[in-house]
Amino acid sequence: FRYTVLGLLAADSEASGGSSSSSPSAIHGFKKGATYLMIRPASLRQGLSVKSEKIGSLRRGTSVVVECVTIDPSTKAVRAKLAKPNEGWVSLKSGSGIVTAKEAEQGSAQEQQSLKVSGAQEVLDKMRKEMEKKLGR
Repeated sequence: FRYTVLGLLAADSEASGGSSSSSPSAIHGFKKGATYLMIRPASLRQGLSVKSEKIGSLRRGTSVVVECVTIDPSTKAVRAKLAKPNEGWVSLKSGSGIVTAKEAEQGSAQEQQSLKVSGAQEVLDKMRKEMEKKLGR
């Protein structure tokens, strides 16, 4: 908990030019209170750090509501605390620049459906591979 609070203060200070009293409205284009669509699978973690305990996974095509956005000081990843569908922390953009989510309004309904279908396909492919492995194929 202490690391999370300090990380938030450090990130707010860095993003606002040194003053931790004002919070930026957006970090790298990601906004607090916005709804995003996961465009890549991601780990849901208990704390701000990407090294904190993994508490779940988010599939490609999952819609998430962001409670707060900050930067992980150790990796420079853009991290978001989620309000929905589950509480926890996820990277919206990795420290190396890989984007894992985009604002839901930016994608067309057809694109959102395509992401959900491809996410389901990923699950089916994984299940098929597991069954083949169990059957010795």
